[in-house]
Amino acid sequence: MHYHSIHDVTISNLGHASSLEVGIEYFATPGEARVLYNRDGSGCPGSPPECELQSVHVTRWYVGAEQRNRVDSWICSWIWKDLDKIASAIIDDDWNDYSADCLKEAAAHTEDIRY
Repeated sequence: MHYHSIHDVTISNLGHASSLEVGIEYFATPGEARVLYNRDGSGCPGSPPECELQSVHVTRWYVGAEQRNRVDSWICSWIWKDLDKIASAIIDDDWNDYSADCLKEAAAHTEDIRY
């Protein structure tokens, strides 16, 4: 079974009193426990939980006290695409930490949509 969701985080280590609210889209697969069928230890070896990053989208940008919401218009779409690239690079660098949070979220929402 797979779990698909968007995990919301805030990236605040940007400097210049700037931060980003980001949606991390991911697929999570719960681990399977090892099952021993025979005394000799043969059986199903099990598998660890896995989390795969699908995409990163900035939804809100804070600059000082000002808040800017994402507007997908041709006028400023390039700004949001660049912010997506910056956020994606930050998430990629710390993916082990973020994936652990995503796996916890997936485990807590077993009643949500599964594939």
